[in-house]
Amino acid sequence: SPAKQLMNMRAVDVETGQVPSYGMMFVRDFLLKGLLMGIVASVTFGLGLILYFWLTWDDKNQELWDKMVGTVVVDDA
Repeated sequence: SPAKQLMNMRAVDVETGQVPSYGMMFVRDFLLKGLLMGIVASVTFGLGLILYFWLTWDDKNQELWDKMVGTVVVDDA
């Protein structure tokens, strides 16, 4: 994403270390991060927004949607 490029970060596949496919990134960013988390936040009256802070207590610093598709965000040298 443009924000990751500005921050010199990149999402990679946990198993291979390669850049994920466009399809996987679509599922990660649009379906899981955007649509699903929006629905969860709406249904729980905003309490679902705590899922956005998941990475603060995760040992790999992965968000929930990263865990679901098998990606992790790393620094891009």
